[in-house]
Amino acid sequence: MNLYIKILLLSITTSVSCQSLSDEKTMILLNQENNEYFPYSEFKVWKPNKSEIKFVKSVLKKAIEENKSDYDVKEIFENYDDYYLQLTPYLNKNNDRIVFISAFCDMTYGKDWKNYIIDPDDGGSCFWQIQINIDNEKYFDLSVNGF
Repeated sequence: MNLYIKILLLSITTSVSCQSLSDEKTMILLNQENNEYFPYSEFKVWKPNKSEIKFVKSVLKKAIEENKSDYDVKEIFENYDDYYLQLTPYLNKNNDRIVFISAFCDMTYGKDWKNYIIDPDDGGSCFWQIQINIDNEKYFDLSVNGF
């Protein structure tokens, strides 16, 4: 098989398998070459499996619950199921598997959310980000946009 066909098949397989890990409210973003809003583009991207996605979602829910006493996070906690999640997995400088999550509640801003990270100015609790380290099972950098 020639090299072009092998590359094409690999590309299709990766795209289809990542789409199958995504759902109507969650998208895994692996291609960050043209994504100006991804702050960790110098790091390698890795591909999570179903159990890792399930783990990330459980840690995410725990993070929101543990921080629900914060003014901005309380509204996120109360409306958690209304958010769209963009998951961008990357390896940090220690080769830990990290998932950068960008969440938003208003599809008005999310026309191309399946390809690019949504990063509006302000927006309050409708837009927030967090990171989860799969290897040490901790979350960090929970950040809610300003108003």
